[in-house]
Amino acid sequence: MKKLICLILCAVFAISALASCSNGDEDKVKRTNRPATTEAANDGYVFEDADFNGATFIICSPMDDPNDNFRDNYIDNDEVTGEPINDAVITRNKTVEEKYNVDIIQRDEGSTYALEASKSGTVDFDLVYDWGIRLVPAAMEGIYYSLNKVPYVNLDREYWAPSTQDDLTIADKLLIWTCDISMNRIGYAGFYIFNKSLLDRYMIEYPYELVDRNEWTCDKFIEMFSQIGEDVDGDTLWTTADIYGTDYYGPGSVIGSSDLPRTFCLKDKDTGRYTVNVFSEKLQQIYTQYKKTLSTNRSIANLGWEDWIKGHDISRFANQYQAGRVISFAEQHLAFRGTSMSYIPELISEVTDFQFGVVPGPKYETSNEYYHTIDSCSPMFSIPKQAADMDRVGIILEYLSYESMEKVLPAYYEQTIKTKCMSDPEGRDEKMLDIIRDSVYYDWTGLYYQGIPDSQGGTWDPIGTMY
Repeated sequence: MKKLICLILCAVFAISALASCSNGDEDKVKRTNRPATTEAANDGYVFEDADFNGATFIICSPMDDPNDNFRDNYIDNDEVTGEPINDAVITRNKTVEEKYNVDIIQRDEGSTYALEASKSGTVDFDLVYDWGIRLVPAAMEGIYYSLNKVPYVNLDREYWAPSTQDDLTIADKLLIWTCDISMNRIGYAGFYIFNKSLLDRYMIEYPYELVDRNEWTCDKFIEMFSQIGEDVDGDTLWTTADIYGTDYYGPGSVIGSSDLPRTFCLKDKDTGRYTVNVFSEKLQQIYTQYKKTLSTNRSIANLGWEDWIKGHDISRFANQYQAGRVISFAEQHLAFRGTSMSYIPELISEVTDFQFGVVPGPKYETSNEYYHTIDSCSPMFSIPKQAADMDRVGIILEYLSYESMEKVLPAYYEQTIKTKCMSDPEGRDEKMLDIIRDSVYYDWTGLYYQGIPDSQGGTWDPIGTMY
C-alpha cells in the first residue's frame, strides 16, 4: 500500500510539475512574428515560404554515445554511401536547407548540456534529440517548450505521429515527443520474431494464421513455445548450449503483451486528470494464473546477453548487446525472441541463409487491441524555451518532418525493413509489420516517472515492480 501511494504521488507530482513548469511559455519564447507567404506541396499540404539568410538550425544530439546500442543516423550524415536511410537523410536535409536558406547541424551534445545551457542563459541551439528518459530531468526543470504551442506546426498532419500526441501530452503540455524526423517512433516498438527452421523441426504452424483468425493470444503463444525445449548436450543443465521456445516470458510479459497496461493509468478526456490503479482484481488474477507455470517452464531461456556471449569471439559485432541478440536467435537457440524493427537489420548483416518471421505481441484476450510500446530509452525530441527564434523553429520542423515522411520513412520502412529484411514468399511479414506499426503506444508513466529512493540507497522502479 505504501508503494502504491508512492506511485500515485509520483504520478500526481509529475503532472503538477509538468503543468507548472511550462506555464507562460508564450510570454518567454522569442518570436519574429514575420509575415510569411505560403507554398503548396504536391500532395496539397501548404508550408510557409521564408528565407532565413543562411542561419544555422542546430540539433543537439550525442554522436559519440558510449552505449552504441541506441545509435541511429536520422539527424545528419556526412556523405552519400548508397545505403537508403543514410542517403535519404542527406537528401531530406538538403531539400529543407535549400527551401529556407538554412544550415542544419547536428552537434555532439545532449540533454545534460541543454539543461546547463538553459540555466546559464547560453542556449544557442534549436532542438534536442536524446534518449527519452534522458530528456525527462530537463523537462521537469521547465526548460522545454510545448510542441503544441509552437507556431506554424500543424499537429493534425500524419507526420506528427498522432500516437505520440495522444500518449505523451500531459496537463496539455507536449514537452517530449517524436515524429517522422526519426524512425524510432516505429523502430523501437517491441514485438516477436520467430525462427522458421525451429518451428518446422517441431512441426509447429507459423503464427501468421493465428493472427489472421484473431486467435493470437498469450495462451496460444505459451502453448506454442512450450512445445520447444531441448537439452542439446545432455548435461541436464539448461545453458546457452540448449534450445528454448523463447527468451524471458513471465506474468509481466502476459500483461504487457496486450492493451491491459493502458488500464493502469486512465485519463479522463473531459478533465485531463488521471486515475492510477495497478492492483485491480483482473491484474492480480492474471499474475496468479501465470506466475507459477511460467517460472518453472523449461522452454523459457532465463539468460541475459552476458550469458549468450560467454566464450564467443564478438569482435565482428558493434557491441555486446548486438552479439547477444544475434547469437541467441540466429544460432538456433531460440524459437521466438522479443525484438524491434531497429534490431532486425543486424540479423541480415550478420547471418546468411537464415529464415525468420515477424509476429505482433500476442493479445491477452481476443477482444483486446494489439499493443506495442515504444522503449522509453528511444531517442526523442524537445525544444528549448530559449531557442533564438521560435517562428523559425516551427517553420523548419514542420517541413523537416514532412520531408522525412516523404523520403526517410519509405527508405526505412519499405526499402530496408520490408524489402531488404523480410523474406516470406507470401508477403505475410509485411502484413504483420503493418499491424505493429498501426498499434504503437507510448507509456508516459514509464517515461516520466522519477525513481523513488529505497532503503538500500537505490531507487524503486514503480513500473518494473508492478510488472
